[in-house]
Amino acid sequence: MKQTHSASMGPAKSRKQLILAWELLGAVWILITGSLLHFTFEWSGNSRAVAALVPVNESVWEHLKLVFWPGLAFSLMEYRYLAKQTRDFVTAKCLGLCIMPAAIVLLFYTYTSILGTNDLTLDILTFVAAIVAGQFVSYRFLLHPSPAGFWKLSSRAGVIFFLLAFPLFTFFPPHIFLFEHAGGGIYGIHAAATH
Repeated sequence: MKQTHSASMGPAKSRKQLILAWELLGAVWILITGSLLHFTFEWSGNSRAVAALVPVNESVWEHLKLVFWPGLAFSLMEYRYLAKQTRDFVTAKCLGLCIMPAAIVLLFYTYTSILGTNDLTLDILTFVAAIVAGQFVSYRFLLHPSPAGFWKLSSRAGVIFFLLAFPLFTFFPPHIFLFEHAGGGIYGIHAAATH
């Protein structure tokens, strides 16, 4: 009887380990790729062709690209290996892709409102914490998908928003604090000239 129970737990445990391994690999991928994207606009000679995919200034909004695009790229690679292992892969990955940018905004403005300034070490920790949060949420939903249609609709709407907003707001940014270059008073790709 004990062996039967152990055997029945085997496939579930290996599936859980497979998903965990992929999500950890994704976290490392996003961390490394996102870090490299931080410098890509400058490396490209300020090419407008890559501007929608990489930060063009030091605004909080532009730094959200560092988690979103690498996360999306990894999700597309991961789809081939995990989609059949899970019930709602797309919702899980969309939730993770929405959580990461939201976590950056929340953590950055929380700690800067407390300290009154930003700190590079805390900025890096915010980046790492956002990746961990997004991958954890994705992992949980891959293992235990929610039947609620709310998550399916809201997560997909969030990803569609980012897909449209990053290109749009790179070239036509709203003149509010989220989009303001750290130097002050400059927004979007126009800040690259002073960066």
